[in-house]
Amino acid sequence: MHVNNYDMSSSGLNIELSCFRDCDLARWKFSNSFAYNKRYDQWVFLDCGNVNVEGFEKTFKVICSTRELFKLYFEFVVNESLSVARIHDVTGFLRELNAHGADLPLRTCPVQSLLKAINSHSDDHKVYAEFLEQHFEPEFFEVVTRGYSQGDYARVIIPGKVLLDFGMAPTQEKADGLEPEIHHLFWDVPLDCRIEIDGDEFDLTEYMDDPYDYNKADMTRLVEAHLLGQFPKTMQRTIRKFLEDHLPEHPGHV
Repeated sequence: MHVNNYDMSSSGLNIELSCFRDCDLARWKFSNSFAYNKRYDQWVFLDCGNVNVEGFEKTFKVICSTRELFKLYFEFVVNESLSVARIHDVTGFLRELNAHGADLPLRTCPVQSLLKAINSHSDDHKVYAEFLEQHFEPEFFEVVTRGYSQGDYARVIIPGKVLLDFGMAPTQEKADGLEPEIHHLFWDVPLDCRIEIDGDEFDLTEYMDDPYDYNKADMTRLVEAHLLGQFPKTMQRTIRKFLEDHLPEHPGHV
């Protein structure tokens, strides 16, 4: 919505108002905040491009012995307790891992070497990540966001580095605190609301706590608090009346 009083102003004060939901800005914000990671079939929260999503991998705090790691992976793949497995099956499984780069025997194999072999043995990296996710604490976080229609759903990865860049502790609680912002970026459209008075432009969204949450009465209060005091009282009445007549109840999408 774009209106002015140029053809009817008798006050000598030219006022122009532009107030709408900015779809181009919404698209720009989204594209600068997320990238799609094909490896995991998920969106990754980028922190304005500070994370290389092409090279992003889900990482975990693997704190265990090599023997324990082998036991967990064997039982994950075979779906049988290692304690009751046949020796032939266990040795065959060890040979498979050795063929994928494990530095066996287990008593001398470093954990990182076995992890690389497990990753290779899994073929699909998603399977490798699912195995680690079952047993170890992740060094990334996930939040779920839902829109307003059935099927509007996304799981978003938040790398720990993003939280650190924000000055936050890398915890799930802090990641969950980003959920309202992620929800807005996925499903909502921010406001663009500007008023120009005799050639001076004022961006009213700068004073809003949440540019996605528009209310005409709240916007009027913002103008009273941050803008009108710059003008003589006679001009204030004109500006106030113009905004009362022309601020929309529900801004349109452009």
